[in-house]
Amino acid sequence: PHSFSFRVLAGAYAAIARGGVWQKPLTYRKVTDRNGQSLLEPRPETRQVMSEASAFILTDMMQEVLRSGTAKGFAIQGGRIATAGKSGTTQDVRDKWFVGYTPYLLGVTWFGYDLPRSFPELGQPKVIWKAVMEAAHQSLAYAPAAFREPSGLVHASVSLDAGLLPGRNCLLDGRVHDGTSRIADFVFKPGTEPNQECTVHLPPEHICTISGGLATAACPPETVVEQSFIRKPEPWQTPQEGDPPALDSPWEWRELAVCTLHGLPVPEAGPTPDPEPTRN
Repeated sequence: PHSFSFRVLAGAYAAIARGGVWQKPLTYRKVTDRNGQSLLEPRPETRQVMSEASAFILTDMMQEVLRSGTAKGFAIQGGRIATAGKSGTTQDVRDKWFVGYTPYLLGVTWFGYDLPRSFPELGQPKVIWKAVMEAAHQSLAYAPAAFREPSGLVHASVSLDAGLLPGRNCLLDGRVHDGTSRIADFVFKPGTEPNQECTVHLPPEHICTISGGLATAACPPETVVEQSFIRKPEPWQTPQEGDPPALDSPWEWRELAVCTLHGLPVPEAGPTPDPEPTRN
């Protein structure tokens, strides 16, 4: 099996953070004598491996990882300093990685055991990464906080679940009720932005927020919301043992039971009919 070191991984992501310029990772910047005179000062090998526009688009996408994805809540200084990153998990949750960077610094963390074995998903590498990077950025409290966007790119709103233009049903995703929008702004090279509307969000259902089932006329109006579920090309599946939970599994369409918590509506009582006349 292939493996890689922290240096290789850090160097690959640093090329994205550096606007597409790869620089051979260095262990040291210089070696000096006791008088401060330079003895060794390596000349870093560099080359352009992707366009500045492509690098910024990748950075832009990876910022969303810390806004609404697997690293939500781990941005530096609460997001005041722009932060991009990517998490990774090997089979059976035996290794977990996180690579994250700001306009100033990049860090890589790994969590696992010397003798590989599975462990609970608790966001361990992200917690370690944030603790170290927050401390490293303390002196940058008043520094510029955004990645530099090259000229010539265009912006477009996109459905996070489809990668297409958002439609009305995207606004009715169940996560919106928790304050999490499923629409975000991304950058594109001109002509590559989406031009079709989201087909992943289905027509909305009326859901009882108390039972989670399909609402009936008996559900109090204040407990009923209009909610759109998502249907991806691959159908919803229950995660298997050892699999990390899919973040959007609860929001994928599946057969829902009708709410029984509030019972069935009771018909209103009408006027009592007059008794039929009797014949003697």
